Amino acid sequence: MMNNNNPGVSRAPITITRRQTIRQEQAFLGGGLIIMSTGLFIAQSSYIWFFPSQWLFFGLSTDELLHAIISWNIAFIVGLAVAALAVRKFQKDKIYYLSALIVIIGGALMLPSWDSATPLILARYIAGAGQGLAFLPTIIHTSEITPPTARGKTVGYVSFTLVSSILIGFAMVDLFIYVNSGSLSIDQMLGILTFIFGVVSIVVNYVRFIESPVYHLKNNDIRSAIDCLAKLNLDHPSSPNVANELAHLQDFVHGPKRPSGSFRPFIRVVALRTVYALSTLTIFNLFTNLFLGRDLRQYSLLVAYLVRFFGEFIGTYTVDKLGRRLLLLISLGGCIIPFAVIGGLYLGDLDNSILVISGALSIVYRFFLGLGLSHISLLYMGESFTVGQKPFYIFIALLLENVIQILAMVICWYFTMRVAPAYLVMAVLQLIIGGFVYWKTPETKGLTLIECRDIME
Repeated sequence: MMNNNNPGVSRAPITITRRQTIRQEQAFLGGGLIIMSTGLFIAQSSYIWFFPSQWLFFGLSTDELLHAIISWNIAFIVGLAVAALAVRKFQKDKIYYLSALIVIIGGALMLPSWDSATPLILARYIAGAGQGLAFLPTIIHTSEITPPTARGKTVGYVSFTLVSSILIGFAMVDLFIYVNSGSLSIDQMLGILTFIFGVVSIVVNYVRFIESPVYHLKNNDIRSAIDCLAKLNLDHPSSPNVANELAHLQDFVHGPKRPSGSFRPFIRVVALRTVYALSTLTIFNLFTNLFLGRDLRQYSLLVAYLVRFFGEFIGTYTVDKLGRRLLLLISLGGCIIPFAVIGGLYLGDLDNSILVISGALSIVYRFFLGLGLSHISLLYMGESFTVGQKPFYIFIALLLENVIQILAMVICWYFTMRVAPAYLVMAVLQLIIGGFVYWKTPETKGLTLIECRDIME
């Protein structure tokens, strides 16, 4: 059902300038900075796993050390659940403020030099809840404030920001190990960065935040929606571009409701995030360390995420030109082939050349992971579902992703995994699940939100 309150409004694609793009990116930066702190805790989880000596110094048992690692994921899920409820009733700037305050508390708890691991684990719980609280609204926010021609890049910044912060986290860890500083611990360094990101988030949120016009339209506040669109487009409220985009969003918000229509895109989104979650399991970080020589082993994850960073960068800036499906196909192929080759190599006799090839491929696949699978799976989240259903479905998808990560960490912690079956099984899963999603998912490049929703359903 098309909106008829704007007669004569053009349905032509909405053009966008670089200045407008920058302003739209600044509108959600308060949430983006919280996501910047998220990667630090993902890096900390790997640090605890690979270099547990400092945490074992606290007298933790094996089970307690595992609890310390998965504590962040558990708290992140709690934050997502609260966000799924809060985003329906509150403006996103209020959610960003609250999440920033929670993250600041978590970062502050990491600053003292503790004699016990309890405050550090508590910090992971607190910060994880705050980060989950910001993550879900940011996905929705980015998808709703940008015209169709630039939505891929804007939503892609969520994934790009996350990977950037993980890279910063590993860089800080490796720098600390290299310098071997005795004045600060790695946890304190990450706590300082977390605290800074939280404070800057509050400032940026106060200065540059713009609410999604969809939120105001959902509450029948057309005037506020027009004002938001004018600010986002650096335009006058009565301009044709603002009227054009308003018409699209009114169609999206007040269009026909399809209670069962979101199930198909939900299955696709869950399948895609499942492939992503399985492709980023901790076990593959362990194997990457195994493949690389002793001199490179310390920096393996830093190198891996540096390569993925470049993949994310290229993918984020090309998705609106090349389209979602092409990048997704290249990304899936670039992940499946290395996994299949590594698994096949380990079926035979091992020598040093196999280690070298496996190490190289385990780094290369990170590039293709970042090129499409990572950010396009988030993009499809933002482009699917009706306004009322979107928070719930995104929460369920992210919940399942984190549950998979937790279960995988528990299994890898207690059981020995072999290279060949792990990589071959993953290659098969990527091929089957990824192929299904690619086959069933339409191209959404350049489509309005209502067009995306309709074509996905």
